[in-house]
Amino acid sequence: MAKTGKPILVRLLSVKELAFSMNYSLIKENETEVLFNFGFQITPTVERDEITVFLRVTISSLSHQTLLSLDSSYDFSVPDLGSLIHIKDNGETEIESIPAHLLNVAVGTARGLIVSKTAGTPLSKFPLPIVDIPKMLSEAKKS
Repeated sequence: MAKTGKPILVRLLSVKELAFSMNYSLIKENETEVLFNFGFQITPTVERDEITVFLRVTISSLSHQTLLSLDSSYDFSVPDLGSLIHIKDNGETEIESIPAHLLNVAVGTARGLIVSKTAGTPLSKFPLPIVDIPKMLSEAKKS
């Protein structure tokens, strides 16, 4: 909900796989741990009342060899998006209330994509973990 108390309507318009690579031959038979890395960008287009979330998920071995990489985008329709966007004094764009919800949808959908793509491979034993989205957003603001 927005700070105004009005509900915010959000609709997922599309999910696009932009790039995918997997090299599970690098995984060792006795491998029990991998590293997960997430990168994201949230881009509003006020003229169309749309927000696009770009998400990159990388799974690496403990020796930092990339085992899997997925780049995807998620387009959302948000009626009256302009009322949720504020420009700070430093020029930074802030979107009220909804980035965490959109990122949750993106990560959850990416989890499903990765499960389907890794089925029957050694990487299937490493599903994407539950991600602390507010922490991810907070850390992104710091950098």
